[in-house]
Amino acid sequence: MENSIFYNYNRIRSYNALFNFIISNRGGGKTYGAKKMCINNFLKRKEQFVYVRRYKSEIKEVRDNFFSDISQEFQGHELTVNGSKIYIDGEIAGYFIALSVSQKYKSTAYPFVTTIVYDEFIIDKGHISYLSNEVEVFLDLFETIARKRDNVKAFFLANNVTLVNPYFTYFDCVPKKDQRFTLAKNGNIIVEMFTDEEFIKEKEKTRFGQLISGTKYGDYAINNKSLRDSKAFILDKKPKDLYFILSIYFNGEERGIYCSNSEGIYYCCKDFMETSKNRFTIQSNDHDLNFIRIMQLRSFPIFQHIIRMFNVGKLTFDSIETKTFFFEVFKTIGIK
Repeated sequence: MENSIFYNYNRIRSYNALFNFIISNRGGGKTYGAKKMCINNFLKRKEQFVYVRRYKSEIKEVRDNFFSDISQEFQGHELTVNGSKIYIDGEIAGYFIALSVSQKYKSTAYPFVTTIVYDEFIIDKGHISYLSNEVEVFLDLFETIARKRDNVKAFFLANNVTLVNPYFTYFDCVPKKDQRFTLAKNGNIIVEMFTDEEFIKEKEKTRFGQLISGTKYGDYAINNKSLRDSKAFILDKKPKDLYFILSIYFNGEERGIYCSNSEGIYYCCKDFMETSKNRFTIQSNDHDLNFIRIMQLRSFPIFQHIIRMFNVGKLTFDSIETKTFFFEVFKTIGIK
């Protein structure tokens, strides 16, 4: 596959946003393009970069072969990695940082870093979870690197598994489905929903592309449609005769659970009662005077009933964001 069909950063950079979120087809060349951009920045202007992944294990997986796919484009230059440092022609060009341990770098100076690349910032379902208060952990890292400089840009890369993630929630940013670019926060944030038609044509020519054509996975891997954003159990209309049951505070967000007797369902939504005594949390870092912390939430009688309603398809939601919130709560307390 020709490198020319891979993602080019020139257009999104022209918006001069501080935080740049790029969501595209799986295999669309976002990481390849980021490496190329960072290498060129160093060769032309000695600008350094930081490559971020969530956990140390993820850094370890990519570190040794970081340049293997792109070195042929830079023949005559020595591209190497030694520990957490990335070298070009024997000079430090970049750094690997795992976000989970980024706090230890608070006293480190990065005066020549102008680009931060956070690869795979959106998590697919599985055993890996977002960090507690992850967005603020990243903001701390950005502040450590940028200090008072305005020339540092962050690029967040992800496949389109879901548009529900802590970053869009934190900044109240909703990508417009009918537009390639969505601007937020006075232009300091830009979200690009990128589908490369040349990539689609090349992918459809492969035997694997033909195999998955017309499937849900094919829509995701080739056509850049969200894989996990199912609207099952999401109600377009708020049920009648709702009364408040409880709320859950989790990872800095609170959601309420209401009951509708007439419709025989529970309804989970962004609304909750601040005056209620039934406001719960399950994590020590979320605990404060407003909440009751329950170590074993699944053993709490009313929540046992909520779980039974979930298992029989009677737990409904006001949005994909709320649905994802409760699925993360369920996963944390061991309910699948």
